[in-house]
Amino acid sequence: MTDYNPQKDGYESYTEAIKQIRMEKIRKGEINPIITVSFPVAALFGHANGKSHWPKSNATKKARAEAHKATQAAVLHKWPHDSAELKMRVVRPHRKHDKHNIPGATKAIIDGVADGLGINDKNINVIWDIAEEIDKARPRVEITITKGD
Repeated sequence: MTDYNPQKDGYESYTEAIKQIRMEKIRKGEINPIITVSFPVAALFGHANGKSHWPKSNATKKARAEAHKATQAAVLHKWPHDSAELKMRVVRPHRKHDKHNIPGATKAIIDGVADGLGINDKNINVIWDIAEEIDKARPRVEITITKGD
């Protein structure tokens, strides 16, 4: 292994050098960050049936925060583009969830990704893949983030 001196390249540390190299590859489109977040909880599916709004409010905050944190960890810095495209692959816990309700239930996740990227969510285009795969143990939403139009 060669001795790498990050100061020689103008970086404060080896970690900072790695982050800058990763961001340059993201900027060029050579790599696309992929994050995985939890499948939306029942409260986000809009079937409150006259119940209190607090469960949905709390679930929204939790989903948005999880997506925000995962996005920041994957991107490392501010997103280098003004827009983004999200390829969202949804793996359900069972077939009871109506596929047509899933996009609305993931609104908080999309907002969290936008927060993590540092862009307005109106500049995000979403491509859906509601998988036929069922995973009772680990239902999830896998998101590939690419440069938008």
